[in-house]
Amino acid sequence: MPSFPFDRDPLAWLDETAARAGQVRWIGPGRLCVYDADIARTLLVDEAGRVADHSDFFGNSPTVLAPRDRQIALARDALALVQAHLRTVDCAAEAASLDAQSEWPAAGSALLLRIMRPVLAAPGRSPQFQAALDHVVATRILSRHQAPKGLVRRAWDRFRFFRAFSREPAAGRLEGDLLDALLRHAGDLEEEALVQLYAGFVFATVGSVGFALGWSLLLAAERDRIGYPRPSHLVHEALRLFPVAWLFERSTTGHDEIGGETVTPADVLTISPYAIHRHPAYWEEPLAYRPERWQGRTGRIPWFPFGAGAHSCVAAGLTLEFVGSLLAAVADRQPSVERLGGGPSLGAALAPPRFLLRLAR
Repeated sequence: MPSFPFDRDPLAWLDETAARAGQVRWIGPGRLCVYDADIARTLLVDEAGRVADHSDFFGNSPTVLAPRDRQIALARDALALVQAHLRTVDCAAEAASLDAQSEWPAAGSALLLRIMRPVLAAPGRSPQFQAALDHVVATRILSRHQAPKGLVRRAWDRFRFFRAFSREPAAGRLEGDLLDALLRHAGDLEEEALVQLYAGFVFATVGSVGFALGWSLLLAAERDRIGYPRPSHLVHEALRLFPVAWLFERSTTGHDEIGGETVTPADVLTISPYAIHRHPAYWEEPLAYRPERWQGRTGRIPWFPFGAGAHSCVAAGLTLEFVGSLLAAVADRQPSVERLGGGPSLGAALAPPRFLLRLAR
């Protein structure tokens, strides 16, 4: 066991314990960490309803989400919208639009916001709603490497977005964006749950995909692999080493047994794809960056960088293809990177460290 507590340096703690851990291990009072891939996947998918659902995008109090069947239907509609939109995106033009020098990961998320805006908020949405979308992205995604805001400022940010959200349906429903898809499935859901669901879509399409692109660019450029013939393998390997959804915390709905240990609803289940992706039981040379390991790999792979089940990232299924296409387009501009100091940003997602991306004109 490391000599320092988990909360001091979670990534180092997981790196030191992954090779020696069994299926599960207590990492503190009332906190059980899951290292077994099958157990982790079962808990994340949670077909038996053993795990309590909640969301906490705005950093306040957790919110119970929609019933599972409604979440699945909503995710299906949202994914169809996103896929249809991305088929219209010209990745070469988007790569050509990047500045000769930009600071990431903020530039990656800003790029994804520009690409995904028509899906997140159709052009006919009110200026107030468009501004609220910009604000929530700026304060909750683009500012990942800035000092955290105080409780009063966070509460104001949350109020501002809730107000814009609550007023928008009165402007008339617009076909073709995620807000409209959400309203079609709203039913009797409270506004709190609706806002959290929409915010989750924003984070998935702008934050998660932007961070995936950032990690893929950084690691491939540093190792001179940006021209690798299978760009999707670069994305696979980047997200194996640094999964965007690096840690999930859950609680059980009742007394349960996980990996031979008894847990109660008062205990916290810590499920870390980061640890599982680096576990020597599942991966050869787990800490090595080897995109070629994905060549011909089939079967059930212990790899879930965006989670699994009804709460997995709505953009997960399209990330590999789309980010791979962007990588291939950026490769034509001879990218180079320079780290600016500091490490990854830990939060709901594992964001890359700050780095400069330089591109040929």
